[in-house]
Amino acid sequence: MPLSGLRLTEFILGHAAEADRKPAIIDGATGRAISYHDLAADITSAASGLVRHGVRRGDVIALVSPNCPEFAIAFHAAVLAGAAVSPVNPLAPAAEMARQLTHSGAQRMIAAGPVFEETGRTAAASAGIDPGSVFVFGEAPGALPFASLSLGRLLGIADDEESAAQWLVDTFRIKLVCITRGARGSLLVSEYAKHEHSGIRVQVADTVGAGDAFTAALVYHYLRRDSLATMNEAANRMGSWVASQTGATPAPDEARLQSIRSASE
Repeated sequence: MPLSGLRLTEFILGHAAEADRKPAIIDGATGRAISYHDLAADITSAASGLVRHGVRRGDVIALVSPNCPEFAIAFHAAVLAGAAVSPVNPLAPAAEMARQLTHSGAQRMIAAGPVFEETGRTAAASAGIDPGSVFVFGEAPGALPFASLSLGRLLGIADDEESAAQWLVDTFRIKLVCITRGARGSLLVSEYAKHEHSGIRVQVADTVGAGDAFTAALVYHYLRRDSLATMNEAANRMGSWVASQTGATPAPDEARLQSIRSASE
């Protein structure tokens, strides 16, 4: 079976736009379904929240929860934020849980509320995890709600990328906000208009440098005062091409450069 070369989280997010409203996760206990569209939005929103709380590449986050949709969201959000995830058996006694937290070097914990109250709080304290670095599904004294990681909840706006981008434009008088979505394209929001691009499908060889290439093409057309559609098209063309090449700085030929300079949707 051919491998995509993508990490699991990248693979899931990369196919979310195509699957869109199809169910990605169905909770067997309740029947609650989460679509690929909503799953991708929840993952990226929570990942942004983790970064706002100081999570950096290489940090370790302990994930202590029975199987539930929130487990998947938290796992992929932590990975997307650059952290390593250490799953912990939610049925483990507090002492055993504390040993794993210590041995894994976990600086933060995400846990199901009841598990945290029964054993997680004691384990986290024994392992030296600060209460401000513990998030729970639901609510529990001495921990932050996992839902608070959502940018929408933080800003008091609808929990979606477009609303967040529009809030930034309106609040800080920003000329242009760009939200990149990897293989799912990008969203541009300005004071007077918005534009979404669904992305360009390629065989990914190496994602290093793709974001810089995307930004370079975007800035080129922004300085030329081109339309949002042209900026988005050029940026996605450039970023997807670099992702299809090996190495961070592949050398495009003149025809490729011309396709970027003359891009229009």
